[in-house]
Amino acid sequence: MSDTYLTLSQLNTLIWETTMTALGYDYTEYNSSTSPPISMPVRKSWQAEGAPATKRTDDVCYIRVYPENNDYNKLRELKYSAINDASVNQATSYTRVLQVTWIFYGPNSYDNAQTVRDSLFSDNIADELEAKNVYFMPDIDDCTRAPELFDGQWWERTDLKAYFYELVTKNITVATVGKVTVDISNGSRETSAVSEET
Repeated sequence: MSDTYLTLSQLNTLIWETTMTALGYDYTEYNSSTSPPISMPVRKSWQAEGAPATKRTDDVCYIRVYPENNDYNKLRELKYSAINDASVNQATSYTRVLQVTWIFYGPNSYDNAQTVRDSLFSDNIADELEAKNVYFMPDIDDCTRAPELFDGQWWERTDLKAYFYELVTKNITVATVGKVTVDISNGSRETSAVSEET
Protein backbone atom coordinates (compact mmCIF):
# COMPACT_ATOMS: atom_id res chain seq x y z
CA MET A 1 0.00 0.00 0.00
CA SER A 2 1.26 3.45 -0.84
CA ASP A 3 1.65 6.39 1.51
CA THR A 4 -0.58 9.41 0.95
CA TYR A 5 0.95 12.71 1.96
CA LEU A 6 2.58 15.72 0.33
CA THR A 7 6.12 16.92 0.96
CA LEU A 8 6.55 20.55 1.93
CA SER A 9 7.76 21.29 -1.60
CA GLN A 10 4.64 19.65 -3.07
CA LEU A 11 2.41 21.63 -0.68
CA ASN A 12 4.10 24.87 -1.77
CA THR A 13 3.54 23.96 -5.41
CA LEU A 14 -0.13 23.09 -4.79
CA ILE A 15 -0.83 26.44 -3.08
CA TRP A 16 1.18 28.27 -5.74
CA GLU A 17 -0.90 26.64 -8.50
CA THR A 18 -4.24 27.36 -6.82
CA THR A 19 -3.22 30.97 -6.14
CA MET A 20 -2.17 31.47 -9.75
CA THR A 21 -5.49 29.97 -10.90
CA ALA A 22 -7.47 32.18 -8.52
CA LEU A 23 -5.75 35.30 -9.88
CA GLY A 24 -6.50 34.30 -13.48
CA TYR A 25 -3.03 33.09 -14.52
CA ASP A 26 -2.24 29.87 -16.36
CA TYR A 27 0.43 28.40 -14.09
CA THR A 28 1.51 25.93 -16.79
CA GLU A 29 3.09 28.88 -18.61
CA TYR A 30 5.46 29.42 -15.68
CA ASN A 31 8.18 27.15 -14.37
CA SER A 32 7.60 27.00 -10.61
CA SER A 33 10.44 24.56 -9.94
CA THR A 34 13.19 27.09 -10.62
CA SER A 35 13.90 30.55 -9.27
CA PRO A 36 10.91 32.60 -10.43
CA PRO A 37 11.45 35.27 -13.07
CA ILE A 38 11.07 38.92 -12.18
CA SER A 39 7.65 38.90 -13.83
CA MET A 40 6.29 36.06 -11.68
CA PRO A 41 3.00 37.32 -10.17
CA VAL A 42 2.99 34.72 -7.35
CA ARG A 43 6.25 33.79 -5.65
CA LYS A 44 7.25 31.26 -3.03
CA SER A 45 8.92 32.74 0.01
CA TRP A 46 12.58 31.97 0.61
CA GLN A 47 13.39 31.29 -3.00
CA ALA A 48 16.71 29.56 -3.61
CA GLU A 49 18.42 32.31 -5.58
CA GLY A 50 18.21 36.06 -5.86
CA ALA A 51 16.39 38.58 -3.73
CA PRO A 52 12.73 39.29 -4.45
CA ALA A 53 12.57 42.69 -6.07
CA THR A 54 9.51 44.56 -7.25
CA LYS A 55 8.40 48.10 -7.98
CA ARG A 56 5.73 49.91 -5.98
CA THR A 57 3.46 49.63 -9.01
CA ASP A 58 3.90 45.82 -9.38
CA ASP A 59 1.16 43.50 -8.15
CA VAL A 60 3.02 40.59 -6.58
CA CYS A 61 2.01 37.90 -4.10
CA TYR A 62 4.32 35.93 -1.81
CA ILE A 63 3.13 32.67 -0.27
CA ARG A 64 4.32 30.79 2.81
CA VAL A 65 3.17 27.25 3.64
CA TYR A 66 4.13 25.43 6.82
CA PRO A 67 2.71 22.89 9.30
CA GLU A 68 0.89 24.36 12.29
CA ASN A 69 1.27 22.90 15.78
CA ASN A 70 -2.21 21.64 16.61
CA ASP A 71 -3.86 18.96 18.74
CA TYR A 72 -5.15 17.24 15.59
CA ASN A 73 -1.54 16.45 14.63
CA LYS A 74 -1.17 14.34 17.77
CA LEU A 75 -4.07 11.95 17.18
CA ARG A 76 -3.26 8.74 15.32
CA GLU A 77 -5.53 6.05 13.88
CA LEU A 78 -4.00 2.62 13.26
CA LYS A 79 -5.41 0.03 10.87
CA TYR A 80 -3.95 -3.39 10.17
CA SER A 81 -4.38 -5.53 7.08
CA ALA A 82 -2.82 -8.91 6.35
CA ILE A 83 -0.02 -9.12 3.82
CA ASN A 84 0.89 -12.80 4.32
CA ASP A 85 1.23 -15.36 7.15
CA ALA A 86 4.29 -13.60 8.58
CA SER A 87 3.45 -9.88 8.30
CA VAL A 88 0.73 -7.26 8.29
CA ASN A 89 0.52 -3.71 7.00
CA GLN A 90 0.14 -1.03 9.66
CA ALA A 91 -1.48 2.10 8.21
CA THR A 92 -1.10 5.14 10.43
CA SER A 93 -3.44 8.01 9.56
CA TYR A 94 -3.64 11.49 11.03
CA THR A 95 -4.63 15.03 10.14
CA ARG A 96 -1.88 17.55 9.54
CA VAL A 97 -2.83 21.20 10.00
CA LEU A 98 -1.25 23.65 7.54
CA GLN A 99 -1.05 27.42 7.76
CA VAL A 100 -0.87 29.36 4.51
CA THR A 101 -0.02 33.05 4.46
CA TRP A 102 -0.33 35.25 1.41
CA ILE A 103 1.40 38.66 1.34
CA PHE A 104 0.18 40.87 -1.49
CA TYR A 105 1.98 44.00 -2.68
CA GLY A 106 0.97 46.55 -5.28
CA PRO A 107 -1.85 48.97 -6.01
CA ASN A 108 -4.34 46.08 -6.37
CA SER A 109 -3.10 44.16 -3.34
CA TYR A 110 -6.38 44.30 -1.41
CA ASP A 111 -8.50 43.32 -4.41
CA ASN A 112 -6.15 40.46 -5.26
CA ALA A 113 -6.23 39.21 -1.67
CA GLN A 114 -10.01 39.32 -1.68
CA THR A 115 -10.08 37.40 -4.97
CA VAL A 116 -7.91 34.62 -3.51
CA ARG A 117 -9.98 34.54 -0.32
CA ASP A 118 -13.23 34.21 -2.29
CA SER A 119 -11.74 31.52 -4.53
CA LEU A 120 -11.05 29.29 -1.52
CA PHE A 121 -14.82 28.79 -1.22
CA SER A 122 -15.22 27.85 -4.89
CA ASP A 123 -15.82 24.30 -6.10
CA ASN A 124 -12.98 24.24 -8.63
CA ILE A 125 -10.33 25.19 -6.04
CA ALA A 126 -11.88 22.78 -3.51
CA ASP A 127 -11.69 20.00 -6.12
CA GLU A 128 -8.01 20.75 -6.84
CA LEU A 129 -7.18 20.59 -3.15
CA GLU A 130 -9.33 17.53 -2.44
CA ALA A 131 -7.58 15.60 -5.20
CA LYS A 132 -4.43 15.94 -3.06
CA ASN A 133 -6.21 15.17 0.26
CA VAL A 134 -6.02 18.82 1.34
CA TYR A 135 -9.12 20.57 2.69
CA PHE A 136 -9.73 24.27 3.32
CA MET A 137 -10.99 25.30 6.77
CA PRO A 138 -13.68 27.92 6.02
CA ASP A 139 -13.28 29.74 9.35
CA ILE A 140 -11.03 32.39 7.78
CA ASP A 141 -10.37 36.00 8.80
CA ASP A 142 -10.88 38.83 6.37
CA CYS A 143 -8.00 40.34 4.41
CA THR A 144 -5.80 42.74 6.42
CA ARG A 145 -4.62 45.91 4.70
CA ALA A 146 -1.18 46.81 6.12
CA PRO A 147 0.72 49.48 4.11
CA GLU A 148 4.46 49.07 4.60
CA LEU A 149 7.08 51.82 4.85
CA PHE A 150 10.12 50.94 2.78
CA ASP A 151 12.90 53.19 1.48
CA GLY A 152 10.98 56.31 2.46
CA GLN A 153 7.84 55.25 0.57
CA TRP A 154 4.60 53.61 1.58
CA TRP A 155 3.93 50.37 -0.26
CA GLU A 156 0.42 48.97 -0.50
CA ARG A 157 0.31 45.61 1.24
CA THR A 158 -2.51 43.21 2.21
CA ASP A 159 -2.13 39.98 4.17
CA LEU A 160 -4.32 36.89 4.12
CA LYS A 161 -4.04 33.80 6.29
CA ALA A 162 -5.91 30.49 6.09
CA TYR A 163 -5.69 27.00 7.53
CA PHE A 164 -5.98 23.67 5.75
CA TYR A 165 -6.26 20.04 6.81
CA GLU A 166 -4.23 17.36 5.07
CA LEU A 167 -5.08 13.70 5.52
CA VAL A 168 -1.78 11.84 5.94
CA THR A 169 -1.41 8.05 5.76
CA LYS A 170 1.90 6.23 6.20
CA ASN A 171 2.37 2.48 5.94
CA ILE A 172 4.88 0.11 7.50
CA THR A 173 5.18 -3.68 7.47
CA VAL A 174 4.98 -5.32 10.88
CA ALA A 175 5.98 -8.92 11.62
CA THR A 176 3.32 -11.11 13.23
CA VAL A 177 3.56 -13.81 15.85
CA GLY A 178 3.11 -17.14 14.11
CA LYS A 179 2.74 -19.53 17.06
CA VAL A 180 2.71 -19.17 20.80
CA THR A 181 3.10 -22.15 23.12
CA VAL A 182 1.19 -21.87 26.39
CA ASP A 183 1.91 -24.27 29.27
CA ILE A 184 -0.78 -24.51 31.92
CA SER A 185 -0.11 -26.41 35.12
CA ASN A 186 -2.77 -27.19 37.70
CA GLY A 187 -1.41 -29.18 40.59
CA SER A 188 -0.16 -32.52 39.29
CA ARG A 189 -1.94 -32.25 35.98
CA GLU A 190 -0.18 -30.49 33.04
CA THR A 191 -1.65 -29.64 29.70
CA SER A 192 -0.15 -28.01 26.70
CA ALA A 193 -2.01 -25.78 24.26
CA VAL A 194 -0.91 -24.08 21.08
CA SER A 195 -2.65 -20.94 19.84
CA GLU A 196 -2.05 -19.12 16.62
CA GLU A 197 -2.30 -15.42 15.87
CA THR A 198 -2.26 -13.75 12.50
